[in-house]
Amino acid sequence: MTDFDPRRSSASSTLTDECSADETVSAPIAAAESTPPPSSTPASPAIVASVELARRRLASKRAYRATMRTLGEWAGAFNLTPARFEMLAAIASHPLGTTQRTLSKALSISQGTTSRMVARLVRLELVRVSPNPADARKRLLMLSEEGERRLVAAQASFFEAGYGTPDPELLN
Repeated sequence: MTDFDPRRSSASSTLTDECSADETVSAPIAAAESTPPPSSTPASPAIVASVELARRRLASKRAYRATMRTLGEWAGAFNLTPARFEMLAAIASHPLGTTQRTLSKALSISQGTTSRMVARLVRLELVRVSPNPADARKRLLMLSEEGERRLVAAQASFFEAGYGTPDPELLN
């Protein structure tokens, strides 16, 4: 019985390499032994940070969605959406009136979105529009009586339900 010689090709009996049989066999084994299995290879700090950031973003999205569901149910009792509630609160924080541009910046939404939301609030008679005495090209937005009534009722319910703490300055 002949021993297997790794230096010889299976197709011919010539040497395939000039190294010894021990070197040919031991090279792949040494390479395999020096590389730890994938599960025990430590991840680079950048990968770890990236995975952690992705986990936090996902957790944040889940929390946001759960909050919006809860707020949606709560605001629905006042025939409002969370976005409308937020806009009404922003308008209320300017008792002498505010412009759409100021609202857009305060709420970090586009001017187009602000315009559509304001138009809807005006149709619902929650906001009234009046000319701006300082600049005839601009309009001032203020809460209507119905808008103020709903906002006050919604805020009271919001705080009673434990969703937040009232700001004493806003309650005066």
